[in-house]
Amino acid sequence: MTITAADILQAVDEGSWNTDLGIGSFTIDYSSGHFDMPSFRMGASWMVVIAITKSKKYAIRIPKLESAKKPHALDKLERMGEIIEEKNVEWFPEFQLIRDALSVNGEDLPVLVMPFVEGSNLSQYIADNRNEPDKLYELIANFVLLENELLREGFDHGDVSVRNILVEDSGKLVLIDPDALFHSTCGVNTSPELGCSSINHPLRTSNDVGPGLCIFPIRLLTMILHVIIQDSSMIAKKPDPQAFFFDDVDLQKPATSEKFDQVKSLIDAKYYSPILSALNASTLMAATELLRPDIHRASKPTVLFPIEEMMALMSISTIKPVKKRRVKHHPKMRPLPLSEEFRISNRNKVGGGSEDDQ
Repeated sequence: MTITAADILQAVDEGSWNTDLGIGSFTIDYSSGHFDMPSFRMGASWMVVIAITKSKKYAIRIPKLESAKKPHALDKLERMGEIIEEKNVEWFPEFQLIRDALSVNGEDLPVLVMPFVEGSNLSQYIADNRNEPDKLYELIANFVLLENELLREGFDHGDVSVRNILVEDSGKLVLIDPDALFHSTCGVNTSPELGCSSINHPLRTSNDVGPGLCIFPIRLLTMILHVIIQDSSMIAKKPDPQAFFFDDVDLQKPATSEKFDQVKSLIDAKYYSPILSALNASTLMAATELLRPDIHRASKPTVLFPIEEMMALMSISTIKPVKKRRVKHHPKMRPLPLSEEFRISNRNKVGGGSEDDQ
């Protein structure tokens, strides 16, 4: 039987832990939970609950999809956790993979444990500070630092987007989503995901594995910040993380984009011309070389996790693409409502349910 988010929350609620998580005694956060269940955040492949100890909070990531707990996927995460610890980076939280940690319906699931980052998601931070140019200029400077630190230490991130960047009170940027993190000694020969389509280059393909997957989205976000500094009304008070500023079509056809016309009227050409040149490039790598001419000096990832295994991360799940104005290979993903998962889960437990229901 397929394990649902409701099943996982039930197991967390019951405290069905098989082993010590390495954080001492803890309680689970229920402050924003539904149906008297733990608070949670839902991702495409993982869900996150918050553990609270006497001294700090921890994010516990639990795989929701069968593909996310495959041995090869866990091996990659384990190796990335070791590299993050070895490099002692400040822009990504250290994390530890603990296998067979949580018992759910008789199956033992792994978990990722990492410190909970106290910060705002980037989209809301920008919206909340849209009339504070000093803070937005600080963000621009911190993006420059983040890009340089990623390349200097041999890292890359395949899904730089407003939903995967947190801003601490100090203004420091912190990346999340370890699934999308790569290192020059720990890569793939084909990328299993293409990132958020309203932030990434429209010509990005699964054959693009870096170096420099992070460059175009970082530069695009930087340009967007320059626009908002000039006109705060260009960003919504509650922006959609999936279409934070541009839509897919804006990036596919910038010459006919009304949004790009607005951009040109607000900021100097030195800020938008590099982006437009990159969008007119024939490939993502050509676009990256335009934005960062020294990118060819960075090492390509050493292939340790072959695509035949990694492509399993794209398995069919309870996540449904929302039909919108988007290219086919960049579906907008949203989970089923939790109430629906509980309904299906309870029906299956009572009546068995059909294979299609599961």
